[in-house]
Amino acid sequence: MIAEDIRLPRESTELVYIPVLTSSGVDPTAYPVQIAFTLDGSVDRPTDLHAAAWDVLDSIPYAKLLVGANALVLAPGRWRPWWKVTANPEQPVRSAPNLLIIT
Repeated sequence: MIAEDIRLPRESTELVYIPVLTSSGVDPTAYPVQIAFTLDGSVDRPTDLHAAAWDVLDSIPYAKLLVGANALVLAPGRWRPWWKVTANPEQPVRSAPNLLIIT
């Protein structure tokens, strides 16, 4: 389920859930999280980070952000989600295993 692409019509406004998988065994939900999007296939790293919130579903931490017509507006296309957790001293930035497809 985690790696399924997320499809969102451009007219819609919905919460987008991005799995935050860490290997350290530390609970990332204790720290602030941000989400960014880059066009799929781009070599660019995320620079436009947006404050996100946490949710835990089936013991998996997810960063969530409202995306769409009345929130963060993305042009139609295939977007690679990224997450950043701000801990001290670590601040991991990782790409998500799935894409956000705006139609």
